[in-house]
Amino acid sequence: MKNGKVVGAGREITGVVSNGLQFRGFLNESGEITNFFPTLDYNEGVVIIVEDKYRKLISYFYLHMGDGKFLRILRSYANGEGYGDEYARFVFADYYEEWEEDYFGKDRIAYYIDRPLVEKDEEITLDYSTLYRYLREDCDRYLEEYPQDKSEVEEL
Repeated sequence: MKNGKVVGAGREITGVVSNGLQFRGFLNESGEITNFFPTLDYNEGVVIIVEDKYRKLISYFYLHMGDGKFLRILRSYANGEGYGDEYARFVFADYYEEWEEDYFGKDRIAYYIDRPLVEKDEEITLDYSTLYRYLREDCDRYLEEYPQDKSEVEEL
């Protein structure tokens, strides 16, 4: 935890990871980290709307899933399949039928990031051109840490 620092009564840890994402976690009696999650910027209880809000939320998704699942996530994108767990997930537009309440249009992807990863549940949708732009950045960032996976990332 080179970028984290213990604050308060010594049970909370905060910091910033290499991609600029802020995090917060808690330590148990043995000094082990429990409940580790990213934090959003809030101002008087209202989310500050910034241009990169979507980018941050997608970064939270990857942080929560962990690097070990990045290639699995790429396969899901390539196959047009959703992926995630009860706290962070994405689905493609064809997951819902047009008559369903959660339907969000064609040629889009939706990310759902829920508590406790964020202070309030978040839902965002992206068109495919934005998804591809973000995905290219995410792949570049991943390959900085795992250059041995370059051929598999490029194939997907």
